[in-house]
Amino acid sequence: LNWSWEKNGRERMLSSLLKCLQCAEVGKESERSGNLDELAHLCNRAAYSMMESPQFSKDKASKSFVFQILGLSVVQLKQDLEVITPLLHLIDRHEHCPSIVA
Repeated sequence: LNWSWEKNGRERMLSSLLKCLQCAEVGKESERSGNLDELAHLCNRAAYSMMESPQFSKDKASKSFVFQILGLSVVQLKQDLEVITPLLHLIDRHEHCPSIVA
């Protein structure tokens, strides 16, 4: 398997992470497991890594996947602080991030 961080590689990776998170979340509303939280953390970290790249700000498809991943973590998994805190750090460290997050 050849991996590429070019546009198609980013989109495939983010799409796969989103699908994993969506599938893992289904049926877990009544009992949250640590594994689901760890999976969400992994997906969120990948999303933040994407956001660190200046090319990301020009890639609408990748932005859509990233915000779907982060939105699922906040809305369905109630990980508000776990998502907001790294976003604030990204805004502070990377000059291209404020416009993305806004």
